[in-house]
Amino acid sequence: MFFFLLVFLCFYSTLAEEWIVANKDLTDKTKFTITDLPTGSKIFVRVKAVNAAGPSDPRMHPQPILVKEVIEPPKIRLPRHLKQTYIRRVGEAVNLVIPFHGRPRPKVSWKKNGTHVDKNQINIRNSENDSIIFIRKAE
Repeated sequence: MFFFLLVFLCFYSTLAEEWIVANKDLTDKTKFTITDLPTGSKIFVRVKAVNAAGPSDPRMHPQPILVKEVIEPPKIRLPRHLKQTYIRRVGEAVNLVIPFHGRPRPKVSWKKNGTHVDKNQINIRNSENDSIIFIRKAE
C-alpha cells in the first residue's frame, strides 16, 4: 500500500511577473486565505503541488482576482455578568463595557426607550472593538 502526501505552495502577484509566496509553510488544505492585501487591488494567483517527487509546474488562475473587504454583520458579545439581571441602586454610578465586532466597523449608539440618551447625564466612549457607557447617577 502506498501513501502520498500532497502539499501546496501558494503564490500571488499584482503584475503576474514578481511572484510572492503567500504561505510560509506548506499546507495540505485545498483552501487558503491570503491576508493583508489592499482592498480594490487585483491579484493573480498560482499554486504548486509538492510531494516526495518534487514540486509540480505552477497552475495559475486564468483571471485576476479582485480583493474585496470581508463583510461581517455586527455582533454584540454581551459579557456573562450582563446576561443576568443587572441591578444598581438609584443614584449609583453604572459603568458598562460592551464588546462588539463586525466589518466594516459598526457604528454604535445608545438609546433609552427608543430615543438617544442624554449626554449631560452619561459619558460614552466607543473604540474599535467595544463601547463603554458611564452613567453618573442611575435613575
